[in-house]
Amino acid sequence: MTRHFFLKIILLFLITPVFADDIPDPCTGLLSLINRPSITGSACTVPNKKIVAEGGYHYLHVSGNVHGYIVPQAEIRFGLPGHNEFLILAPTYFHQTTAPAAGWSAVSLSAKHEVGYNANWLGAVEGVVTLPTGSEAYGSRAVGGMANGILMYTVSPALSITGILGVMSTSVQYIHQGARFNSINPDIFANWSLNDKWQLFAELYAQTRTGPGEGWGLLTDAGLFYLVTPRVALDAEVGQRITGAWGFQTYASGGVAVFVG
Repeated sequence: MTRHFFLKIILLFLITPVFADDIPDPCTGLLSLINRPSITGSACTVPNKKIVAEGGYHYLHVSGNVHGYIVPQAEIRFGLPGHNEFLILAPTYFHQTTAPAAGWSAVSLSAKHEVGYNANWLGAVEGVVTLPTGSEAYGSRAVGGMANGILMYTVSPALSITGILGVMSTSVQYIHQGARFNSINPDIFANWSLNDKWQLFAELYAQTRTGPGEGWGLLTDAGLFYLVTPRVALDAEVGQRITGAWGFQTYASGGVAVFVG
């Protein structure tokens, strides 16, 4: 069913003009470009010669009296010609109140390409490479990768729904001998515009495997965006583990996105 759905959408783009002058670009404005704080990002690419920088603070309730945080979750996105984008996800610092107490995540690089859009649909493809970097307890021992297909459907001027289907191969931390696992990752993301400055969102995300020897996992989150100025946006989010070995029970985050150029 999923494969047939995506094939229909690809055919829709093949038979429908894309990037047509008479169709408004759905990727105008900072709120349409933001990746954070949701698990998977926007279907839109940063405009050519522009930059979007994002970052924030992430609080985790791991279990019982165990808590933690993640900061700064920094990523820098560079707009390239031809509706392309290059992203650098910088190392992030993890800290929790149990061993292993602290460490840095791996560096990831990604490239995104907008396939095209019509009056209702926007499609994009994305590839992510995780480098063998980071600390012993929170880094990646070997190269990992992920490929995402992204489709955004505009239901109305106020409501859009984004569906993402990802395939991932990940090498876990050094202290676990860098064991590798593969996963298929579906995601559904809904976004409501209350006005020009406020947006609400809700997300449901799953992985067929959450770690070596682990089964599938499911979590949900919801939050809001606030456009402070046309170049600065704030966000807040809360999330809940439904099932799976995610390493936390609940989380909350807040952050900022800045448009440069």
